[in-house]
Amino acid sequence: MNTSCFTNNLLAIQEKLYQFAYRLTTNADAARDLLQETSLAILDNEELFTPNTNFSAWCHTIMRNLFANQYRRTMRERAYCDTVSNPMLRSYDSAVDSSSDTSEILQVLELLPSIQKESFILHLSGFKYREIAEKLNLPIGTVKSRIFQSKQQLKLQLQDFV
Repeated sequence: MNTSCFTNNLLAIQEKLYQFAYRLTTNADAARDLLQETSLAILDNEELFTPNTNFSAWCHTIMRNLFANQYRRTMRERAYCDTVSNPMLRSYDSAVDSSSDTSEILQVLELLPSIQKESFILHLSGFKYREIAEKLNLPIGTVKSRIFQSKQQLKLQLQDFV
């Protein structure tokens, strides 16, 4: 399929894609944003489309995957915000034997330098290195280094718990 034919096929299914986006998001603005993001992804990945296959299904799958990725990212951000706004790492209390152990672990976490602690908590919250780097506006190597250093420091300080 040549580029003009590919583009024409994409333009022909824009309304169907918008309807699908609206069903996923239940919001007109979010649906338009998802449609735009999907259209750009489709155009960027034109060479990945296999000719003589269902173009519409391929486009709908890209949209569904983009929506799912955005949903997961949003849920991780909410979990991170909850962790930061509540006492630190409260969700990890059940893994610890007693409240004194919990307070000791939290004290050790508080000893981490703030630049390391922020990266480490985002990592614990499920963010990928790339996402942390984007969120903190840092090179990915710096993020990896800070998380590694945090882990090393915590291993030293929490030897009795391992």
